[in-house]
Amino acid sequence: MRTITRDARPNVIAVAVDGSHESRHALEWAVIHAESHGFVIRVVTAYITPHVALDHPMPIAILDVDAAEIARERAAAVVVDVLGDSTALLVVEHVVSSGPIDRVLGDQGEGFAMIVVGTRRRRRWWDRFRLSATNRLIGKVDVPVMAIPCPADCQG
Repeated sequence: MRTITRDARPNVIAVAVDGSHESRHALEWAVIHAESHGFVIRVVTAYITPHVALDHPMPIAILDVDAAEIARERAAAVVVDVLGDSTALLVVEHVVSSGPIDRVLGDQGEGFAMIVVGTRRRRRWWDRFRLSATNRLIGKVDVPVMAIPCPADCQG
């Protein structure tokens, strides 16, 4: 007698979306992949609460800025723009969490079939010495990480 085991792998694609052109491109790729393979999407947005406003002539403490709400609104605008009316069909949920994106996704990595992130082009010489969030993420999770490069005409 033959025993049939069900595939217990998750069917959720996590997509890091922060409102940038790079994350929009990654979400577009993930939507096409999810629709063609029967996956669902979980949008993950990470934020870091600023403590001081450095762009002010005199650095001042920021007390009334809701960084989580700002991050949620920026990412939600991209999701609605990319998915339009089909948001209820693909998006499982929109998770907004404090911390760097590699840590936020790494903490949840076991529940995903795949993680999709957009990547920035390294245009300046000092960018080559900076470890990207994508590189840090790859070392933390045991699921495939798709790094989707923004096209050459990307405005990022």
